[in-house]
Amino acid sequence: MARTPLLTLAALLVSGAAFAQGAPGDATFCRQYADTVATAAEDAIRSNPACLDPGRGVHGDRDMHRQWCARTPQDRVESASVHVRRLAARCGALLVAPQDYGGYAIVGDGQMEQPYGRARQWQVNAAFSGRLFMYCVAETRIGDSTVRIGVDRAMPGDGMQWQLAVPVKSNPDWQGRLEIDGSEPAGRAGADVSGTAVFDWTIAWLNMGQVDALRNGQQAVMGVGRADYDFSLAGIAAAITKVEECRQRLGRATPASAGGQAPSRPQFDAPAPRQTQAQPPRQPAVVNAPTIFALRSNTGLCVRHVGGNGPGSADLVLARCDAATMFNFVTTGDAIRLSERHGTCASVNRMPEPPEEVMMIPCRDTQDRWRFNEGTGQIRNGDNYCWSLAGPARPGTKIVGTPCRPNVANQRFDVQM
Repeated sequence: MARTPLLTLAALLVSGAAFAQGAPGDATFCRQYADTVATAAEDAIRSNPACLDPGRGVHGDRDMHRQWCARTPQDRVESASVHVRRLAARCGALLVAPQDYGGYAIVGDGQMEQPYGRARQWQVNAAFSGRLFMYCVAETRIGDSTVRIGVDRAMPGDGMQWQLAVPVKSNPDWQGRLEIDGSEPAGRAGADVSGTAVFDWTIAWLNMGQVDALRNGQQAVMGVGRADYDFSLAGIAAAITKVEECRQRLGRATPASAGGQAPSRPQFDAPAPRQTQAQPPRQPAVVNAPTIFALRSNTGLCVRHVGGNGPGSADLVLARCDAATMFNFVTTGDAIRLSERHGTCASVNRMPEPPEEVMMIPCRDTQDRWRFNEGTGQIRNGDNYCWSLAGPARPGTKIVGTPCRPNVANQRFDVQM
């Protein structure tokens, strides 16, 4: 009988938590939701008007988004925020899809990151998907080690997730250990970590105890599967403080923080600017869609896989578009695969001397991940190499990899789905 009140109280607490999760959000939460999904939708529609899909929430009517949020359980609204942003990223050029919890992984190819400032030997960047702030991150290279530490924004609301990224290839949903100065982090932080993998980076989700331990440490090692990645923590306390400042400002640098003129960035809640003249849409980013690569300067020429063998032979060349090869490609960042042989991927064949041809090789033998920049027409990998023409724009000219440079005609392609 003495236990009854405790059991009753526990039951009330559980039912209260379930009620809070199932209750509609307040006005501030719903405004944040409306701004988040409407901004993502507007950015996608601006790059491709065909993205407009009111039935699935891809539209810029903030009042409609707010009204739906006000009568919908908060957990469903949070899921809808992820879903709409993913639809926008799939359709609109160079937008980024969020993680399941509503935030973003702190690695990218640099196109969506902007310099924010420096903290000792760490470069701090802010990242945006269109006009939406995603994360702040600090990166350093000490000796042979490259390390990233950052924190994102989970929208709507003001949730965040600290992350530590090292350039080790692993599987998503990995589990491992983080040791600092030869032992596990003090207190209840613990050494056990888990996370995800993006491109060739392994990301660990950190609790605040682990962040504080890194701040006060000298040397760390992260165990990922059978690999141990050792790295120095020199300067990381200053880097974490700078990342915290960047996150608080949602990536908007000041002249003092950037060490010079602050870059201009639209406000998070800013409405989409009106276009004075409609622009013809280009092809949207589509996940694993059959793709043809067409030369932008000559719409009659496309990329063909001819499967050459031996030194000097061609592998990818220009050809008439009626003979083009179909590839599978996620334009926001992934391997480029042959549609008929999904295990064959595009890779820059690093030769001792240029030109370095783009070859189709077994996917297991390449780490090249490519993104398509709709504005520049460049097909770029993580090493800043772009698809280029080895000669004049005519049938038979090889596709090679050369350093990406602005305003180069022979690096401009269009993606046709």
